Amino acid sequence: MRGLLSHTAVLLALCLASGPGVWSQDRPQAAGRSELAQPGSGPEEVAAKLREAASQHAIIGIYLDEGRYESVPDEFQRILDLGLSGANEKLVVQAAWQIVEKLREAKRYGVAHQVVDMTLEQALEVENQFSLLMLRGKIFQDQKLYSQAIQAVREAQRLKPR
Repeated sequence: MRGLLSHTAVLLALCLASGPGVWSQDRPQAAGRSELAQPGSGPEEVAAKLREAASQHAIIGIYLDEGRYESVPDEFQRILDLGLSGANEKLVVQAAWQIVEKLREAKRYGVAHQVVDMTLEQALEVENQFSLLMLRGKIFQDQKLYSQAIQAVREAQRLKPR
């Protein structure tokens, strides 16, 4: 079983190396059972979800390159619908962060806020909520909405570990 998980992690890293690099960033080449484990899911099911998320992220990267920004939220929702949790929730947040960075570069702030809000709704880990709130602050800062940027950062400061 461990071999399947390691193979899946390597496959994901290879698949994503040509895309925006979301899932493979800061990931070891061979993931252990604890990294891929999710409550109520077998390793094969989690690996399938990760492959789906990786391929969906590649599609989003293509849409971003094409300038099809309005398609991004619906496509990103497909990643969120996979219900990745635990250690894999961080991968979803990293994906959101990289997508939002591209949207910020394109000055598509409304869509960027949408992606952050969608992800924040599902994020259970305090560390991930913190990252998303900080990202929200960055978007507001780009928009020169400084009081809202400060408010988002203050909300991130108030988060407490569970």
